[in-house]
Amino acid sequence: MSPDQEDAGLLCAAHLGTAASLSLKGSPPFAAGLRIEGSLGNEAGLDLLRDVEGIIRRCPGLLELELDLTGLNYASSTAVGALASIYVETTARRIELRILDPGAQVMMVLEVLGFASFLPIVRKAGGRGA
Repeated sequence: MSPDQEDAGLLCAAHLGTAASLSLKGSPPFAAGLRIEGSLGNEAGLDLLRDVEGIIRRCPGLLELELDLTGLNYASSTAVGALASIYVETTARRIELRILDPGAQVMMVLEVLGFASFLPIVRKAGGRGA
């Protein structure tokens, strides 16, 4: 991992104010994974969007982005909106996005807001969608 890419991971953790870790695969990185744990409030949701945009800029050959929400126990509506914006951004750049196993509360917010119908959610059992 280059110092620039390492900085991206540290930046994510600092901005989000929660446990976050970045992993990159390939050279140049063709796949990135961001694991987010804890709570994702309004400010942290916007920071997540900015951080993902930074990862995309730092890794121009990126083909896949995985957001692991397994340990996320709260997401505000602003944070969910950030997930939708990330989906739009990755789709426009032809980057495959996967949102891994959001917890029950996060999934409920996604469903209530109607975002679960179009976000690429992958559950632990291996199936896509809710």
